Amino acid sequence: MRVAGLGEVMTYRADSRFGYLMRPSQRVSTYGDVVEINSLGLRGPELASPKPPGVLRVLFLGDSITYGGGRIPEKDLFCRRIEALAANDGFRLESVNASAPGWSPQNWAAWVAANGIVGADLVIPVIPAIDRARPFATPAEYGIAERPPLLRLSTLWLKLQAIRLPGVPLTDEAMAGNARAISEMLARLGPIPSLAVFVPSRDADKRPDRWAPYEALFPDALDLRADFSPGDFLDDVHLSPSGHRKTADRIYARLRPRMASLSRPPTAERSRAADSPTTK
Repeated sequence: MRVAGLGEVMTYRADSRFGYLMRPSQRVSTYGDVVEINSLGLRGPELASPKPPGVLRVLFLGDSITYGGGRIPEKDLFCRRIEALAANDGFRLESVNASAPGWSPQNWAAWVAANGIVGADLVIPVIPAIDRARPFATPAEYGIAERPPLLRLSTLWLKLQAIRLPGVPLTDEAMAGNARAISEMLARLGPIPSLAVFVPSRDADKRPDRWAPYEALFPDALDLRADFSPGDFLDDVHLSPSGHRKTADRIYARLRPRMASLSRPPTAERSRAADSPTTK
């Protein structure tokens, strides 16, 4: 398994503010492709601070769909594909992937409250159908590993345990909590623009009414709920490489007309909002 680059386990660190996040500065290969976690605990390369001139920084917020898991190589994630699309048009775009498996909107909104938006010019919350009524995620609920196992073969046992964990209950109370958390986050962003992306599940949506709070919060959202075929999913929820490609194409098509204005040097007011976790 070591020779094949298989069986490593991503480890996490609990945080009472936003639940948990990947431990910083890891290189983990579970399915043969290396997943790199930077010093902020986020999947992807290190971020320059301050942000280099002329770079459009986009902050993606989400759960395991945005995170991609070990089965999607870094270059195939929709956030990385968007960088390549922008480069083809002569723009310098940098994606920040603030996501973690199991997170609900309450988790990623709390992460923004604790950490700010790391100098982003645009914030893109990715809201899948499965997350609409998902409560705040805790380490205990998801059985996340805080230390790697001694043997890689133990990974199989950990995977079996994860499969057998009961799913968290999806409730209207959690949905209301998610909507409140997002509303507070949007107020905190101030003049920094945002673009929500609505992502479906492969199976039929049994509660279409649960989209209503999100449609009210994001009337101009990029709605992908009718865009995917069964082959665009790895399972009932997670996107395959083709699903990531479609998502990147649709997001970039929405961003492309705005790239020039978003790439302008920010005003002092926008800079303060981008760097502060408490800006109202």
